[in-house]
Amino acid sequence: MLLRRSPLQAPLLLAHRGECSRACENTLEAFEAALLAGADGIELDVRRAGSGEAIVLHDADLRRVHGSPRRAAELSLERLREHRLGPGRARIPRLEEALELVLDHGACVNVELKDTPEDRAGLVEAVRVAIERLGAAEHVWFSSFHPQLLIRARLACPQIPRALLFDAAHTGPLRARALLAAARMGLLPLEGVHPHHPLCDPRFMRAQRRRGAFVIAWTVNDPAIARRLYAAGVDGLITDDIPSIRRAITLR
Repeated sequence: MLLRRSPLQAPLLLAHRGECSRACENTLEAFEAALLAGADGIELDVRRAGSGEAIVLHDADLRRVHGSPRRAAELSLERLREHRLGPGRARIPRLEEALELVLDHGACVNVELKDTPEDRAGLVEAVRVAIERLGAAEHVWFSSFHPQLLIRARLACPQIPRALLFDAAHTGPLRARALLAAARMGLLPLEGVHPHHPLCDPRFMRAQRRRGAFVIAWTVNDPAIARRLYAAGVDGLITDDIPSIRRAITLR
């Protein structure tokens, strides 16, 4: 999949966990709504159920989306799917289900690998199996805040692009610079970066262009910021508001 955009192309618009104003985040219903609203693709989060399957869920536990303090890693897929989410009573989807839905729409998927230090190898293997079953490798790429997961992903799925997620608050400027330097020297296998949008200044963009990296900024909900990033040459925008950001970059 070609993630680098030409100067004449608008950036890819990726729905952040789907259309969360219409359905609970990271559910099939939220993904369907986002695609119908004009998203080019979906950004989703993946971890493992206690029974081993790759599931789409942001947090380690269900407290925020359901109210239950139970951790996903403690529950089988069957038990997890008994928990209904949001007013539409959606279910936690398997990664395969999410991929199938998005690919049926001709869209792409950014799979964020959530860190589980005790189970990194298991997570990457479960994701690999789901992608290979659907033949989806040409339509997905990986992102993560955790270099260890990206290294494992390269070993398991060398054909799938990888991008480092980072921001100033959690990653820290010194660690981010060190990781980007490692990528530049070939010590960290990356084809792209996913920076928090305030970090996409001209100097940063020039450095990534010299390296040949694709740049996808998050989370961009302000039309003026979207237009600025488009002009700066980002390859994609992750947003909670597909219609507004689509209008902003169309009318730029």
